[in-house]
Amino acid sequence: MTDEKGRKDDGATARLCVLVVDDNALLSASLARLLAHSGYDVRATTTAAEAFEAAGTRQFDCGIFDIRLGSDDGLNLAERLLEEGRVRAAVFFSATLLRTDRRRASRLGILVSKAASVERVLGVVAKVATTMQKR
Repeated sequence: MTDEKGRKDDGATARLCVLVVDDNALLSASLARLLAHSGYDVRATTTAAEAFEAAGTRQFDCGIFDIRLGSDDGLNLAERLLEEGRVRAAVFFSATLLRTDRRRASRLGILVSKAASVERVLGVVAKVATTMQKR
């Protein structure tokens, strides 16, 4: 099913609120546009401080975090937002895949390489949406 603008609207995506955190502003904005076009409610940020501020005003069903946020750490940010209930699920989107990062990211959520296809990223977020519906 699609809405009046031709965007996918299957009910799950229409309700899912997604926080995107990547220090690459172009990538953050592009991913946010892609997700919004797919029917998600998205807030894009480029720093841990912006993300924390955004999560202070609402709860997000899913956070997509770059592991390396310039001088910040996306894993620490995600862990804190998850513990505080500001984000319900985490997806880590990174080009940096050190063994320790992979283990920690896998413990906290789902890890996706920045080299992944658009379909893979959308598939992971759709998986989170399905999981959120069951909760």
